[in-house]
Amino acid sequence: MLEHKKVSARDLAQLIGQLTATNQAVLPGPLHYRSLQILKTKALHLGGHYDHQIQLNEEVQNELHLWVTKLGSWNGKALLRPEPHLTIQSDASLSGWGATCQQISIGGLWMDEEKSLHINQLELKAAMFAVQSYAKNLQNKHILIQMDNTTAKCICKQKVSKRLNSLTNQFWDWCLQRQLTITADYIPGKSNVIADWESRHYADFSNWRLSPILFKSLMKRIGPCNVDLFADRSNTHLNQYFSWKPDPQAKAVDALLQSWREIKGYAFPPFCLISTCLAKVREENSQIILITPVWQSQAWYPLLLQMSVDYPVLLPMSHNTVLSPMKEPHPLILNKTLKLAGWTVSGDHLTQLEFQRKLKNYSLGLGNREQDLLTTAVSKHEPDPLLRSTKKPFKGLSSQTVGNWIKWVMKEAGIDISLFQAHSCRMVSTSKAAMSGISMDDYMSMADWSNTRTF
Repeated sequence: MLEHKKVSARDLAQLIGQLTATNQAVLPGPLHYRSLQILKTKALHLGGHYDHQIQLNEEVQNELHLWVTKLGSWNGKALLRPEPHLTIQSDASLSGWGATCQQISIGGLWMDEEKSLHINQLELKAAMFAVQSYAKNLQNKHILIQMDNTTAKCICKQKVSKRLNSLTNQFWDWCLQRQLTITADYIPGKSNVIADWESRHYADFSNWRLSPILFKSLMKRIGPCNVDLFADRSNTHLNQYFSWKPDPQAKAVDALLQSWREIKGYAFPPFCLISTCLAKVREENSQIILITPVWQSQAWYPLLLQMSVDYPVLLPMSHNTVLSPMKEPHPLILNKTLKLAGWTVSGDHLTQLEFQRKLKNYSLGLGNREQDLLTTAVSKHEPDPLLRSTKKPFKGLSSQTVGNWIKWVMKEAGIDISLFQAHSCRMVSTSKAAMSGISMDDYMSMADWSNTRTF
């Protein structure tokens, strides 16, 4: 038939009958003659009889080609229904999907582009997401899906509807790649309460993410990354991600059980897991981008400073900086008690030392710009100094250290520090200004001095 440009409706009907007869032996058979049926119906509508000729379209040619090339591998469906390796219950509502298997329940919200789909499409998506979540790593197994939607149940049995043809093919193609077989049973809604509850309730208070615009800007500064370590289908920034629970599209489950050595990880973890993340980075000698609050009194903060291998990026805070899957702002942002920073942290001690050598033991403000203090809290065992070191053990700075800072600045300005000491900086600065042609009134105004007796 592929060699002919046109065929009759009768030829199409005969071929469809032969293909239908293979249903008991060829597993994906019913998925791949839908286009033939549509073309046959179109030929009868146009000609009014079975001898009417019609040209094969691209969809039909693709279906016929699949039968020619795949029949050998498709043939061999078990005539008797095998015992299921997994039994999964799934459900869908207009707001989300849910599933349960072996006492592990999962669910999530629909994406914006999915919310307008028909409920039958949502039910099928829920079943597909459930299988993809629980059977991601299985091969050559049989899975039983229980649902309270008869339409989706029929589709799982490959009785394909026109509206859901594409989604059904997508579902079964995923299963066939893993040699998984699917059967579906109907259960009443009162017996599907867990999956139903998961589809209607979403209460993960740790599921937050940076705004996409802010994330892209951050990656330009200290990225890129290729794996989102703490995410799910609804909030990931990257194509690859680790989820906390089974997830249909996650690379793996539970980031803390995965290796971070060979990836460029991005982590915005629940705040209670920050110390755990730092410990894992140090243990594995890996490197990640970590988003944390600037909470200097936390026990993990000194370790965060020690493991940093690049300058932290302070994030601008607004109601859109951190959002939930429902697009709600973080409550700590609403009460203005949260400030976030992006850190590049490494477990490699040599990399840490290399970055620390770049840091001077002084700090200069840029053009009257307010600087953010990223150090630990003041110790209770010593007086509270005006200036404090940014290196361990973060003690107060001596007058000698401050004097060295001043002398370094004077040297950078071209002043012979063998003739002048730190205590001479006031006299030297005015003399240098006068030599540069700056009027006395100007440098008195800049220094906020009232008269020349000050210097």
